[in-house]
Amino acid sequence: MANFGPIVHEHLNLPEDELVVCGIAVGVPNKGAKVNHFRTERSSLAEFTTFRGFEDI
Repeated sequence: MANFGPIVHEHLNLPEDELVVCGIAVGVPNKGAKVNHFRTERSSLAEFTTFRGFEDI
């Protein structure tokens, strides 16, 4: 999506001061690695996200 920022902004009718951030985890976790057992406190999804473009799905 990084290469298509203007198209995404236009399609979602976003103001210039908003960003689209997208992340995808790929692979299988190493369950034996300590780093994969670390958990942080997190805000609820509703506190920091807005979903647009899914009305027809």
